[in-house]
Amino acid sequence: MCTNALVVYCVSQSVRRTIVTTLAVSFLLQLAYFGSLLFLVWRAGCDRRTV
Repeated sequence: MCTNALVVYCVSQSVRRTIVTTLAVSFLLQLAYFGSLLFLVWRAGCDRRTV
């Protein structure tokens, strides 16, 4: 996350763009994490029903 912020700042030289991009990446990572948890719970439920 910090590396992403540093790279965005070095490329754009804009604090505002760095903050917005870092927040967007953070949101996408959280969304992917939540989606993977939902998938694992769903798969565990399907495995339990087949046994």
